[in-house]
Amino acid sequence: MQGRITEIQHSSVHDGPGLRSVVFLKGCQLRCFWCHNPETIESAEQLFFEENSCIHCGRCFELCPAHQNRDGKHIILRDKCNMCGTCVENCPSKALTICGKTVSGEEVLKDLLEDSVFYRTSGGGVTISGGDPGFQPDFAAEIMRLSQQAGIHTAIETNLCYSEETLQKLLQFCDLVMADIKHIDTAKHRIGTGRGNELILENIQRITKPLILRTPVIPGFNDDPETIRAIANFAKKQPSLLYYELLTYNPLGIAKAEKLGLNVKPLPYITPEHAEELTCAALSTGVKTYLNGKEKRENNV
Repeated sequence: MQGRITEIQHSSVHDGPGLRSVVFLKGCQLRCFWCHNPETIESAEQLFFEENSCIHCGRCFELCPAHQNRDGKHIILRDKCNMCGTCVENCPSKALTICGKTVSGEEVLKDLLEDSVFYRTSGGGVTISGGDPGFQPDFAAEIMRLSQQAGIHTAIETNLCYSEETLQKLLQFCDLVMADIKHIDTAKHRIGTGRGNELILENIQRITKPLILRTPVIPGFNDDPETIRAIANFAKKQPSLLYYELLTYNPLGIAKAEKLGLNVKPLPYITPEHAEELTCAALSTGVKTYLNGKEKRENNV
């Protein structure tokens, strides 16, 4: 079985317990305007252009009509790009790369097994992320099946915006679920992500595996105490919940969006004081609360 990934990141400490290898799959059901992995939204291969690495040799202009020089600026007409890879192969400065590659489950496992000792000593394992594992559920399940056979702990990072059938397929070989609730109000959720939250909330209530619920705190979208309190109230009712976590906005996706030719503007940072206010709102519901990976209590917020 094959699937499409962007990369396998090793020694991560932010994607589940212990040291983990994270497999980033391509393809996502949502279109979150703040996405910090924009290269994983589309399932197809995409062309990355690192403008700062370009030496303006002009070779790509000669090879492909998708590359044009307009007033000294390198422009890529992405609707004319057929991802043949010719420009990438002939770029002397490696300013052009292809994002996305097709691999087999066995190839992924071989890579994961290189870190076996770290999984054992740290209580870590493999996390399937993206994009979303629910976009390639058969491939995600195959990686987790092979990993479990090899004695590796498995986890998914998911938006849960898919059918119950897909959920059960993923849960079959999954030891831990880390899922987002981006907004409790479905209309506002649709504005921020392109989809309502009905499937997400339904699927959360179907999960019996250990569960971590998380909210990416996005300025102007869900960063008010009332919204966080409402999400925390929903989270605490889930029987398999380990804890609820707030993750403050990360602008990591801006640079990657630029490489894809996307015009994405950075948002304001969440200040420590504001993060404290939102953490207190979550704690007021009685739910076990984390902030950016650290457990918080009312007396240490």
